[in-house]
Amino acid sequence: MSGGLPDGRGGPHAYVEDLDDPVLSAEDRHHLSRVLRLRDGDALTVCDAAGRWRVARFGARLDPCGDVVDVPPPSREVSVGFALIKSGRPELVVQKLTEVGVDRILLLSAERSVVRWKADRAAAQLAKLTRVARESGMQSRRVRLPVVESVVPAAVAAPLLFLVVEPPY
Repeated sequence: MSGGLPDGRGGPHAYVEDLDDPVLSAEDRHHLSRVLRLRDGDALTVCDAAGRWRVARFGARLDPCGDVVDVPPPSREVSVGFALIKSGRPELVVQKLTEVGVDRILLLSAERSVVRWKADRAAAQLAKLTRVARESGMQSRRVRLPVVESVVPAAVAAPLLFLVVEPPY
């Protein structure tokens, strides 16, 4: 079986809207079937990106076959900010921060930054980085995705980067 262990450890991981009736996006289905070469009946885990996951079987329709597991939120939120950099480097930074488990990623515009996102392209760039965080979360099997914040001046975000944020419960 190429999909991992029946209990969900190892193997592919995908995000879905509803854990009771999981439906893969077209891109995720293509990736699982063509790139990872899953076959009908192979195990994978599906997750709602908010801390809940379950084992399912791959096929024309995903077949949930395990109980829903609810992972408690972390006791402290970890936020990291970085100044925009040239080339494809912001994608690499977001990818690695997602893989190590950061909860919030702040994009900063520093006084001496060379990169300046124009307003008309900022939304597209933010969407791209959010997609990178999602793909990295699938690769690293995260049950919660980081929030990628839009660009703010570094002077405004500086106090936020050193606060320890306690959950409200």
